[in-house]
Parts: sequence; C-alpha cells; structure tokens
Amino acid sequence: MSVRVAVTKGSLRIPPTYFAVQHALLLRERADIRFFVGAADIDDRVDLGGLEVTDTSASFGPLSKLSVTQRERLSLMCTRRTAGEIFAWRPEVIHQHVAYSSRPAIRAHERGSVPLLLTVHGGDAFTLLRSGVGLSAAHRVSLARMKRDVSAAFRAADQILAVSEYLAGVIVRAGAPEERVVVHRQGIDTDAFVLGQREPRARIRMLFVGRMTEAKGVLDLIEAARGLDLELRFVGGGPLEQRVRLLAQEDERIVVRGALALHEVREEMQQADVLVLPTKDNNGAKEAAGLVLLEAQASGTPVVAYDSGGTSEMLRDTRTGFLAPEGDVGALRERLEHVMSLTSDELAQMGRAGREFVVDERSARNAADELLSMYRSAGG
Repeated sequence: MSVRVAVTKGSLRIPPTYFAVQHALLLRERADIRFFVGAADIDDRVDLGGLEVTDTSASFGPLSKLSVTQRERLSLMCTRRTAGEIFAWRPEVIHQHVAYSSRPAIRAHERGSVPLLLTVHGGDAFTLLRSGVGLSAAHRVSLARMKRDVSAAFRAADQILAVSEYLAGVIVRAGAPEERVVVHRQGIDTDAFVLGQREPRARIRMLFVGRMTEAKGVLDLIEAARGLDLELRFVGGGPLEQRVRLLAQEDERIVVRGALALHEVREEMQQADVLVLPTKDNNGAKEAAGLVLLEAQASGTPVVAYDSGGTSEMLRDTRTGFLAPEGDVGALRERLEHVMSLTSDELAQMGRAGREFVVDERSARNAADELLSMYRSAGG
C-alpha cells in the first residue's frame, strides 16, 4: 500500500546531507513522497532518485532572483502560496520538519483535514523554554514570533516526533501534549559509513567532527588532551577554527582539517582510533541526539562523549564508548587516558560492538521502516 506524503520544511540545503531526504529515498518504492519548501539549494551533482522538490520562493517573481539565504529569510511571504501547493497535490499525510517554519503545513493541514506529523529537531523545542532577558528588542520580537510558530505547530500536529527520549521530555516540558509525543530516532546510512582498514601509526588518533564552538566542547577537549601523547584532529568549521589553528602552529599533536566533503569525513572516521564529542549546555539547550557518534561507531570507531542531552542514547557506555559527566574536563581526560591504555584488540572489539549497535538499532533503514508505519497509520 503506497501512501502519499508531503514532506515540508522551511528550507532544504543539500549538501549537507539531510536525513529527511535519506528516509524518503529509502521509502520511494513504498510511498509517494514530495518535498515542499520555502527555499531550496540542491547541488546539481546530488542524485535525488526522482524525488520532487517544490521550491515556492524560487517560483515567486519578487523573490526568485535572490540568493537561497535571502529567500529563506523571506519565505514567510510565501506561506499561503506554499500551503496552496501542498493542498493542490492532495497528500494523505503532511510531515513537517522543524516547528519554526510550520505555517504552510498547518494551513494545508487545516484546509484539507490532512493528518499532520511534526518532527522536532532540538532548537525548536527549546525555544518555548527561553526567556527574552538580555536580548535586543529585535531579537525579542524574533523570539516571540518563533514561540508563536512552535506553539501553533504543537497544537496542530496529530503526532509529534522527537529524535531522542531526552528531546521528548523537553517537548513535553515546553507544553506539548504528552500523549501525542513519540520518539522517532533519525538513524544513519550504514551502507555509507562502514568499517575501514586503519593505517598503523605511532600515536593514537582522536577525532572531533562538528561545528567548532564552545558548546561543542572544543576547548574542553584541547584542555583534557593537554600533555597526552596523542594526535588530535579537528574536522569542521566555526568561530573557534582560527583559534585552534593558531594552537596547532604551537603544538604538532593538533591537526585542523577544516570543513571536508562527506567522503573525506568518512575516511577520517575510519582512520581515527576514537571520536570525541564533549558537547554541553548552550544557553539552556543541549545536544538532542548527536548523529556523529552513530557515524563513527558505524565506521568501527569507539566514541567518548559528555553525558549531555541525548548523547547517552547514541552509544552503549563502556561497550561501544565512554561517557563523562558534562563539563567535567578532568573526567574527560580520564576517559581519554583509559582509551589510550586499551590494546589494539580491545579497541577493535569496541569498534565491532559499535558497528553492530548502529546496524541493529540506529540505522536509517530501520528509521525509515518505522516512519512508513507512522505514515500508514496516520493516513488511515
């Protein structure tokens, strides 16, 4: 039985890869799925497997010549137009990603009495728990608008999907009806992230992949690794990149790769002995899930992470990796030292256990199958 699903989002940029598209590609033989977005930027070299994307602002005369960033900011001007496009396609289910930009989905849902599923990613849930204290007048106005949008999405959605148990709790605290909140984990492509053959090296290699910010724990990691005989590699960009590059000039153990293509990130994960993600509180918001932990484990690489937000759900502590109390640099250092004390066979055993965990419990294929069941149940 094929179900007709309109997947909606404020904007869609590929790359980076996006799990909503990945799920749709995995379901394209079993569901009729089309994307409706306010603004899209899709690399011509990306194969969407026949998936159609309706980019409303690109077809709207006054906005069509603007950059995708500008169109994304102005896409609220296209709410009625996008909702009309969704309604005209006659979906059996509407699946909105991110509560911020949900107005077109809500309007189409109400106009056609179409079941509405809402996937909350993290920041949108925390919006309702934030205060405007200390913000400029313009930012307070923006926060108030986002709160209205998120509240409206929570009220309208027939089912609210959280990417982790942790985030489900946040969503309920933010005011969503508990009986409509379910956990739907994202999953990663276990055919893309696979085991590799590590090159022999004198030092153990520890890898960070992500945005280089204080909230991601970049400085905590550098402090925890101070004086240890290891190689510390950073993949990604962000406001701390230049600072870390300056440190790398003084410390030959530190290597900064910067932003890399996806295939290069995979290679870095395959070659690393351990991936470290010391993510922590960011003005009241925490990591909702941490897919990079799954990608590393699928590559046979054990992980070390702060026990913050939903990160503990992304590994099996002491079996596929190690957790340290959030913000405890000393404990993080102890975990790094423990990893360094393991034999190559022990690290390989953890790597195999991590791969097995992700394939069995956190794969995109399994997540897509679960999503299809939700679509069929909602579509009746």
